Amino acid sequence: MRWIRQRRLRNLMAAMDVVPDDGGILTFESAIGLEMGLRPLRLKLVDYVTALFSRAPDSKLPPEPLAVLAGNLHSIVTRVHGFVTIIDDCPQRAELDKAAMSGAMEGLDRFFDRADRSLQRHDARAASLHALENLKPYLDEPWIVLRRSAIDSGRSNGTAITLILEAFPTLANYQEFRLRSVRLGDPERTIFRALRSKEADLLRLPTGDLDICIRGTIAREARLAWKNAMESSNPEVLFDNDALEAKVSSLAEADAQIRNCNRELLINGIDPGRVRPTRDWEPITRLRGQRALRLREFIDRGTALGLFGLRPVLQQQDLQLEP
Repeated sequence: MRWIRQRRLRNLMAAMDVVPDDGGILTFESAIGLEMGLRPLRLKLVDYVTALFSRAPDSKLPPEPLAVLAGNLHSIVTRVHGFVTIIDDCPQRAELDKAAMSGAMEGLDRFFDRADRSLQRHDARAASLHALENLKPYLDEPWIVLRRSAIDSGRSNGTAITLILEAFPTLANYQEFRLRSVRLGDPERTIFRALRSKEADLLRLPTGDLDICIRGTIAREARLAWKNAMESSNPEVLFDNDALEAKVSSLAEADAQIRNCNRELLINGIDPGRVRPTRDWEPITRLRGQRALRLREFIDRGTALGLFGLRPVLQQQDLQLEP
């Protein structure tokens, strides 16, 4: 049996072009030991290559090329492992995995293009939120809340920002108004509310004419209010020329009638028996000289002569009252 095995070994060595001597046997033994050590590794490598590339490597591949193939495969697997780790860490793992499994660069390019745009939007959103926080001391909280909601939902704040930019030319005037408005009363605030209702008309005026127009409008309305108040308290000022002339004529007629009545009253209705003769009045009716009397003395002495029974007409230029 031993001889048979030796013959079979020599025949195998001869078929493999190995010299069947002692040196050849030792070399063949070393080759067998090397193959037994490499066989499990070769089988694993075959499984990996078949799984990755759907084809098996040459089963007769010598150890050195086999080692090169294993090193290359290790490099590929290591690189793929890095890609797999990146895919696993990606927030959009399913989309990236789908793009990678497609095996086409176009899918990956589209994915990374979307990712770049998403990152840009995120950076823009973060910058917008930071800028919005800096505006909190200057703007109302409801406005801040609305702008933050628009940023979080991806909507534009362009309209609100445009309104602020359009208001920049009047910002300095508004700040000045805020400082001065603390001294305004209700009438002044009413005036400003009325002017606000005419904003569309005022905006059509040139900027240089706006101040003159506002001042002129306020002055005109003040005069009209004064005129209305005067007319309400004194309706006579509403009379036209014809009505005034009629009033003047009526007053002139009334004055003439009063004068006639006074004339009749002074002439008629006097009782002569109550009045002393003229000679009794001479001592007290002197305006100058030693016998001139003061008004008090004249009244005292004239009472006994019937002074209060008369209706005297006193002329101012003829009276001289002494102190």
